[in-house]
Amino acid sequence: MEKTKRLTPKDLGPMTREELISMLLESDRKVGLLEAKEYSLNKKLMSARAKIERQLEVIRKFGIERFVTKGETLPESPINEAEACLDAGDSAANGKPKAKRGRKKGSRNFEGWDLERRSRENPVVYDTTDEACPSCGGELVHFGNDYYFELSVMPERVIVIKHIRKKMRCKECGEIVNALSGAPFGHSPISASFAASVAEKKLELGIPLDRQARKLTDLGLPTTTQLLSETFLRASDLLKPVWDEVVGALSSTECGVINADETPVKVLDERKAGRLKSQVFVYASSWFEHPMAVYDFSISREMAQTKEILKGFRGTVICDGYVGYEELAAESEGAIGLQCCWSHSRRYWFDAWKAVPKESRSRSQARPVVEAFDAVFAKEREMRDAAMPPSEVVKERNSPEYLALLSALKSAVDAADPLAGAKLAAAKRYFDNHWDSGMRTFLSDGHVDISNNLALGRWNNYADMLAAPPRRIGISRMNQSA
Repeated sequence: MEKTKRLTPKDLGPMTREELISMLLESDRKVGLLEAKEYSLNKKLMSARAKIERQLEVIRKFGIERFVTKGETLPESPINEAEACLDAGDSAANGKPKAKRGRKKGSRNFEGWDLERRSRENPVVYDTTDEACPSCGGELVHFGNDYYFELSVMPERVIVIKHIRKKMRCKECGEIVNALSGAPFGHSPISASFAASVAEKKLELGIPLDRQARKLTDLGLPTTTQLLSETFLRASDLLKPVWDEVVGALSSTECGVINADETPVKVLDERKAGRLKSQVFVYASSWFEHPMAVYDFSISREMAQTKEILKGFRGTVICDGYVGYEELAAESEGAIGLQCCWSHSRRYWFDAWKAVPKESRSRSQARPVVEAFDAVFAKEREMRDAAMPPSEVVKERNSPEYLALLSALKSAVDAADPLAGAKLAAAKRYFDNHWDSGMRTFLSDGHVDISNNLALGRWNNYADMLAAPPRRIGISRMNQSA
């Protein structure tokens, strides 16, 4: 490094005006070089800090999610879940209340489930009682009944049913008449229940076909993955008309609302890994209609199939911030509007908060934003639980109290000042990009929810889905009654 000499008035005295100007210019040049070098070093330092913070976030997040699924509720003990739930072990010693085994006093197992109605499907079992008193030997007189319910799970087994069809001949003309088979798979012994079991295990439980084949073989039915594959594909062909009917019902929904989402899936032996990511798109009805959902496979995230399914649809699509939906809305010439999902936006902030060390989470900039999100979701849940009609929902959403919640959320987001490249920066960018272009569509339409969570699974089981009536209280745009 070049050393600088400190000049005194005695040194400057003999110097001419030109020499002084030249010296000052040289000094300015050197100062400029130092400032440029300082700026470059500061820029590298900020970039290094952001890179280190991103790596730390990934490490912390991986440490949390290593043995649990990606979700917003992380169980403290995912491995020994039963023990952690029923008996908290030494948690009482750590200042936490110890969990007690058994149900609360006065409560019932499966409370809210109609055990009486469901028991009528099966024969009643009467317990046998001694006819003589065990204490004195006297005769017992029946004066009433006690009863209890018992839940049983029947092990899976393979049943073979033989069907006999009569072969008939006409006495007059000799024509042979044979009743047609009602089997969905023609001459194959595969039944509808067999195919439904294969599809349920594959699509709902995620059990691969080769494992199903091994299980059926263990049950005494030797079968192959090839047979189950043929069964699955034949069943898909048979159900195509039903799929088309549901697609038509969704695209012509009277509420004018569709919940849409997509998720990547792995596909075997279709193409080289890394070129494309296959997706399953889901389109679901709103709260105010009979529950309907359509799942559509696509080899990529392109919107060509989505445009075909939603052809003719007029209304609002509740979706994430994927740019493909924006293109869909733009090409619809005003027929389709978008409501950007609040759950997706909240998840960005929650993940940023989750990546912060536990001892620093209370001071995280993401915390007030997540709490503001939760306040809005709580208000929405109150209206849904109260079965408010859409007209009342719109009034409530535009009330001073509700608008104050939105203002508090926006203020909390604006107050966040994250490092460039950090998760918090991505969360703020996602929010700012969609706040004015789709996150507040729901304020003008009570049929529109603030999230597309309905597309992620709105019903606990199929029985509830089939039994649930549409919530059509006070909906002017719908002609049918509940």
